[in-house]
Amino acid sequence: METIQNAINYVSETIQGTSAEASKEVNKEIAKDSNQSLGTRAEAAVDAAGDKVDQTKHEAKAEAHKEGAEGGFHPIDAISHAVSYVQESIAGSSAEASKEVNKEIVKDSNQSISSRVGAAIDVVGDKINEGKHDAKAEAHKEAAKHDIGA
Repeated sequence: METIQNAINYVSETIQGTSAEASKEVNKEIAKDSNQSLGTRAEAAVDAAGDKVDQTKHEAKAEAHKEGAEGGFHPIDAISHAVSYVQESIAGSSAEASKEVNKEIVKDSNQSISSRVGAAIDVVGDKINEGKHDAKAEAHKEAAKHDIGA
């Protein structure tokens, strides 16, 4: 029964990931459209970053459900997923720390405008990386559980 549920969840997460990817592409086009106001373009850029995080999260969950649908006890795979979980968790934490540092630079009126704009752009990239690594970490955690039959 768990195998069937994993297969259903795999399809659901794949559809949600594809939907987030489509939304991301639409928002990217709006962000590039010089006929839109600066505020609309900035909002679309932030929305595109959020869509990318959602896309990565759903793709990672789909992969974990796919592996769960395949079933079985795989201790070597479980260890590999556990190591990858730790690596991705660390990478996610690093991206979060970088994001916080860049947010402080953005707020610092003693910094040049170009430094503050660059830091603002880096905040978006850091947020994407944080979400990507967190989603991958969660997928590895779930895959490890499935590998040991938990």
